[in-house]
Amino acid sequence: MKFGIITALATEYSCLPPSLRDRAICCGVGARNATNAAESLIAGGADALLSFGISGALDTSLCSGQVMSIVQVIQVSDNITYSCNSLTSHYPTATQLCVSNPVIHAADKLALAANWSAHTVDMESSAVAAVAQHARKPFFCMRVVCDQAEDNLPAELVPLLGENSGVNPFALLASVVRRPTLLTDLFMLNRKYRIALRSLSAVGSELPKMIAEHVHQQ
Repeated sequence: MKFGIITALATEYSCLPPSLRDRAICCGVGARNATNAAESLIAGGADALLSFGISGALDTSLCSGQVMSIVQVIQVSDNITYSCNSLTSHYPTATQLCVSNPVIHAADKLALAANWSAHTVDMESSAVAAVAQHARKPFFCMRVVCDQAEDNLPAELVPLLGENSGVNPFALLASVVRRPTLLTDLFMLNRKYRIALRSLSAVGSELPKMIAEHVHQQ
């Protein structure tokens, strides 16, 4: 079984071991990019798709760096639920929401958790799941928590991030000039981001073994 792996960010892609990077695409932020990447991997012969990366927490019990094995993905805009296959039983299971825009306010995260009984949130996984379902291929989703449910993210974060997942340094500088305390907010977020990436890298190092064991069991 040949796995195709989708990450939104280059830093997530870098958490994959070199042996898996030739079957992975760093697609950028958003459902459209994820759909294009997933379709490209299927066209290239992938027998299964894996959404791999970091997510925001909706569940207040989750901390930065917590690894989650996603068992279902819910696309909020269309109220569509996709089931996920599991690569491992070593991590807690979770339901993940997929939204069109970043959820930056703690109150909104808590409301989503209450309304959907979900644990984490991202913007790409449901698009990957939809492509897998259409192609009748297994879908897998491994995520690591970055921002916690009680965290309010800087409002400036949304315009700073484009679909190519890069930060515009000139826009960042202008935002800091307008609000110098943004540096403190970004520092705190970056600390949690680094914690999440360390966990994601650890999961990435285990992926070849997880995949091999899953294929062996088929």
